[in-house]
Amino acid sequence: MQTEKQPLLVASKANQDAFCTRSSQALPPPPLMGGGGMSNSKAQGQDREMTPTRNHDQHVSSLDFERVVNDCSIEAMKNRKRSMFGYTGRTAIRWALTILVGVLTGLTAISIVQITERLISWRQSIFTDKLFLESNSILSSLPIFGLFAIINLILCSASCLLCIAWVPEGAGSGIPEVKAYLNGVRVKRFSSVPLFVVKILGTILSVSSGLAIGMEGPLVHIGAIVGASCTKLPSLIARTAAKLGFRCGCFKWLWSWTKENLSHFCLAAERRDFVSIGASVGFAASFGAPIGGLLFVLDDISSYFGKALFLRTLVANAIGTFILACSNNNLSNYSIINLGNSLGEPNDLIFLNRFEELPLYVLVGIMGGIMGGLFCQIYEFFQRHYQHRYHLLLQVMILSIITSTLLFYLPMMAWTCKDVTTNDADMAISNSTSHLHYSLFCFGSDRAQVNELATMFFGSRDEAIKRILSDPSQFEPATLWTVGFVFYGLMTLTFGRSLPSGIFMPSVLIGASLGGGFGLWLKDVFSPEITPSTFALLGVAALLAGIQRSTVSLCVILVEGTGQIKVLIPVIISVVVARYIATTFFTRKGIYGIAMESKNYPHLDHAEPKHYDVAPVSSIMSTPVVTVGSDESAQHLVKLLLENDHHGFPVVEPSTQKLLGLIRRDQIVALLECGVFIPSTNNMNPKDNAFNHDIEMESTDNKFESMINNYNNSDAGILEQNNDFDTHDWLLSIHENLRPRPNSVDESIASYDLLPPLVTRSPASSTRRTSSSFIKIGLNTRGTRSAVRISWLHPDFHNKRVNLAAAMNRGTYCVLESCPISKAHSLFTSLGLRHLIVLGGGQNVVGLLTRANLVPSSIDQSLGRKNYNEITK
Repeated sequence: MQTEKQPLLVASKANQDAFCTRSSQALPPPPLMGGGGMSNSKAQGQDREMTPTRNHDQHVSSLDFERVVNDCSIEAMKNRKRSMFGYTGRTAIRWALTILVGVLTGLTAISIVQITERLISWRQSIFTDKLFLESNSILSSLPIFGLFAIINLILCSASCLLCIAWVPEGAGSGIPEVKAYLNGVRVKRFSSVPLFVVKILGTILSVSSGLAIGMEGPLVHIGAIVGASCTKLPSLIARTAAKLGFRCGCFKWLWSWTKENLSHFCLAAERRDFVSIGASVGFAASFGAPIGGLLFVLDDISSYFGKALFLRTLVANAIGTFILACSNNNLSNYSIINLGNSLGEPNDLIFLNRFEELPLYVLVGIMGGIMGGLFCQIYEFFQRHYQHRYHLLLQVMILSIITSTLLFYLPMMAWTCKDVTTNDADMAISNSTSHLHYSLFCFGSDRAQVNELATMFFGSRDEAIKRILSDPSQFEPATLWTVGFVFYGLMTLTFGRSLPSGIFMPSVLIGASLGGGFGLWLKDVFSPEITPSTFALLGVAALLAGIQRSTVSLCVILVEGTGQIKVLIPVIISVVVARYIATTFFTRKGIYGIAMESKNYPHLDHAEPKHYDVAPVSSIMSTPVVTVGSDESAQHLVKLLLENDHHGFPVVEPSTQKLLGLIRRDQIVALLECGVFIPSTNNMNPKDNAFNHDIEMESTDNKFESMINNYNNSDAGILEQNNDFDTHDWLLSIHENLRPRPNSVDESIASYDLLPPLVTRSPASSTRRTSSSFIKIGLNTRGTRSAVRISWLHPDFHNKRVNLAAAMNRGTYCVLESCPISKAHSLFTSLGLRHLIVLGGGQNVVGLLTRANLVPSSIDQSLGRKNYNEITK
């Protein structure tokens, strides 16, 4: 069916991704106004939003990874131009963007590491020089301790204030946000520029303050932001072309090339792939494990990881780690946490013939599982009871003072000093700071001594990990036990506070120290043939498995990082045992699962519970459902959007009520704003009406004007976008240059953090008008929810008919109302859906499923926990 289009198709930023601009999935939906829509409480879940407990103003909804197939996309596929060798060039562009992600993430990691090291070196030089010159006792060191504590307090407070006052989403490691996003949850400001800046600056400040945290977790989130930012290239390139003057031939070509070749990468599915690649590069750079980074994303983070991503991710990881190696001027040093390349010199047959050591590996796994599970329980307790917004800065300040006190005064114990050895001298020289401060805490000694605790606390923690894993006997067992338990306590109190922080570095240090101390004890008590360095590595594996609940990726990372394939079997044993102990006796989920629950991100696991088989989807679906016909009047659609806050509407045949497809709210708004109406015999006569919707363009290039006006026929229009940038904001910029400046602002349109107030033009204010002069787009945010809606439509267009069938998704997925919940859950999670339609016996729509219907808490609430438990007995 042919449609009539107004001359100018895009006029404001309220248009959606269906044809012209952005997706309203990023927009908070409006409260119900009027009596339309659904009639009971279950109807509120047609596309319900969830509000995180810590961010009460954040509405969480689903991303839509499903590819939309409609008349426009089919026509675009038929008319797609082929370039050299019969290809469109998208594969080459995709690889170019993949390489760019690896390069940018590697450069960002280098910058963070170098700035952090310089800041730590500056901090160390200040108080060590004063300690050397002015202190010869514990009492005389009090002023120096005050200076040390103040510097640390300023650094961590600055990091905390960045998160509290500017971007609260910057706190934490960011891995729960990445995991939730890749599962299909729309995360607020996931890849915004302020978050990127806060994540970098906050990580540098917090790690430099001496707290028991690392930078590896934030690097994963930073890499994910870099990956998502690559999908902004169409907006950046075309906006630049528009500002420089799109009427010039070269810029017209640039705009056209961007639309044809880059707009495809704004799809939610493409963005998801680049986010996965960026996160993998960030993790690979942290551990120097390109394969381990790939498996970490595949095993622990990503919910949808296709086979085509394996090679691209591996190449990006290799590029990121290679850049890090070039920065270190050593191709064998390509990681932030250096696990070393040697675990002592064990007998080649020790792991093949000494079966009596297997119980010891199990014992290490049990201890690691207990400590990891206890850490998760304490973290969950703090997240539930100690997250009052007014106490966040105070908590960080108190933790900083406690950390500074322990780090400064514990090395002053007498037993921590020992005579200097060759290894100690080499260790001191290899550190970026002066080696003198290692002996500064050994008061009253005339001999050349080194303080082991000061070496661990004030030296390079990366170097300390390397020394412990290579040979724990370089340290006294008491030193290793003290470092392990002190850092375990500090990490438990610090992680989860309102500053960027990771747990990989302190976890590795804790596991290596406690495992190395245990190995030294076993060697002294049982057999001199036991290798303590092996137990140091097993301690790392067991503790990380107990905290994260990782399995395959953790084993590969540790073996790849150390280069010791002979320890693979012991590592596997310890990891499996630790994970079982932590899951069975402590918390069912790991640290990142608990973090997502505390922020109320509705994460859906692929493995649905088996007892979901006993109940049909009819018991949890949202019903009744608001449906639309294949074509509707503009006035009816305006009323529909005003009275309902749902994001998806099934399209049915008016006569039989059979399902035809599904159209989203953003697509309806785009059709109305673009003026895509079905031709009628009594069209409005511009000469007889004060409203004239013709456009006087300054450009005389008819070909370029036609390309703009027919933009919604291309596949670039059917795009999803993230909630922190516009997919086709570049197209909007061009149209902003085309139309005259407005004389008035519609004050009824509420502002939104990502959607500037819409500037509209009165129909009678000028003879030059755009096609959007007959319509105004607004947001209603007076309630707890808000959604894009039509705030005003010219009366002459009330009876215009809109062809919804042309824009609807023909291939929307549906299930029967008798389908078990388990099957619907599997279909929803494996395909990355946002809406799943439920059909009755006559193919009529009887319900709708969204993410809100499928989360376990919602299922328990819908079925009734007591009755549900009786059914599943």
